[in-house]
Amino acid sequence: MKKTFCLLFVLVLTGCATPQMTPEQQNVTRISETNHCKFIKTAYFEVSHPSKKHYYAAKITADAGGDSYKTLTSAKDMAVGVKMATTNIAIYKCK
Repeated sequence: MKKTFCLLFVLVLTGCATPQMTPEQQNVTRISETNHCKFIKTAYFEVSHPSKKHYYAAKITADAGGDSYKTLTSAKDMAVGVKMATTNIAIYKCK
C-alpha cells in the first residue's frame, strides 16, 4: 500500500510538472531591447501558473522560428473562477 501511494504521488507530481524544453527552446531568451532584431509576429497564450510562462513563451517563439521574445502584456484573469495568467509576447530573431 505504501509503495503504491508513493508511486502514485510521484506520477502526479511529474504529470503536473512543466515538460522538458528542446535545445531550441532552451536557447530562447527574454529581451527588452529590440533595435537589432527582426520582428516575426505577436502571440498570445494563457497559463495556469506564472512559473510556466517562460516555457510556453519559449515554445511558441521557437516554433515561430524566433530566438527571443519581449513580453508586451501579462495579467491575471478571473473570468471563469480559475486564475489564468494571460500573456502577449512579440517574437523576434536577434541572433
